[in-house]
Amino acid sequence: EINSNGGAVKISPDPGKVIYQLAIGEDPAYGELHLADINGDDDTILQDASPLQLVGWAPDSRQYLFRKPGDASILVGAVGQSLTSPLSESQQQYGDGTPSWLDSSLYLIQNPDGLYLGNLKGTAELIVKADPGSLQVDFYPKP
Repeated sequence: EINSNGGAVKISPDPGKVIYQLAIGEDPAYGELHLADINGDDDTILQDASPLQLVGWAPDSRQYLFRKPGDASILVGAVGQSLTSPLSESQQQYGDGTPSWLDSSLYLIQNPDGLYLGNLKGTAELIVKADPGSLQVDFYPKP
């Protein structure tokens, strides 16, 4: 059992771990980012209390994605490491977009410019330019 106090909870793809945002106070966007075993054991703090939004996991179940409110870029952290880096070296602004993973490092993501194909911690290239709200993408990953 995990008490996130109303914060987001995401199970890792492998599914041995859970990452969750422990909401602190009245604002659900303010909290600590925690990692625990799927049964709730070995709970550790990944990011100290600050405004943030949990996005989810990378397919490797070692890297996690989050953003800070007011910043439309996505940051990547890794289990066991304290440093974070942008999802893309080109530091794209993704708004509320979340990546759809094609494999362990390639993803598709949409922002107001259009659709991007990115490589985890590499570059993200615009592959379809579109006006905001005019592009809809559906993706079904290969099992």
